[in-house]
This record gives sequence, C-alpha cells and structure tokens, in this order.
Amino acid sequence: MYGKELALDIHNADNTVNSGITSAEYIEEFMIDLCKRIDMKRMDFHSWVVDDPVNNLYGTTACQFIDKSSITMHTHDRFRKLYVNVFSCKDFDSDMVEAVILDYFGGEVVGKHELKRI
Repeated sequence: MYGKELALDIHNADNTVNSGITSAEYIEEFMIDLCKRIDMKRMDFHSWVVDDPVNNLYGTTACQFIDKSSITMHTHDRFRKLYVNVFSCKDFDSDMVEAVILDYFGGEVVGKHELKRI
C-alpha cells in the first residue's frame, strides 16, 4: 500500500464560520490537534473564506500540508456541512480523525470513505 485517503462528510455541524464560533484560528487549532493525535508532521497551513452568493456558497477552505501529504477541509456554512479529506503515505487511525472532527465541529457523519492507494 502506498497510502490511504479518508473522506468524511459531516452534516448538522454546530461550529461553522457562519455561527461566529469558527475562525481561521479555530480551524488551525483543530488541524494542530488532529496532526498531534494521528502523529503527522505539520508543514504549511493555509485557509481562505469562500463567499459566492451566486452559487449560494459561504464557508472556509483550509489546507494543512503534512509531511508528504495533506489534510483539506471545506465548510458549507449556510447548510452546516463540513467535508474533510486526509491523505497520507503513512497509515493513520480513521476513527481518531472522525472523533477529533466531531469533537471540534459537532454534527453527524453521513459519508465516510476510505481509499487505499497502491
């Protein structure tokens, strides 16, 4: 196996940018904690707000680069949804990723997909 990718779809999130609770700093704090808990070496972190009223999109996109891989997150705040992908050549605990996300953002997992890269 070359690596693993985990994609999680979270609905009914409690803590989204639109709620006034989440900020770039909060998302970065989440990424720092997640990387510690799944033993990943953090590299650069980037985030930006998406405000596209034409397509009814408002939220945050964030990317936490990790050693040779990445963790990405997209929030859809008006609908209280989160989409998180973790890709790493190094194995990680998918259940731990899910637990950390729910701890920080609440909600429920409506989609969970693991893909082994060969």
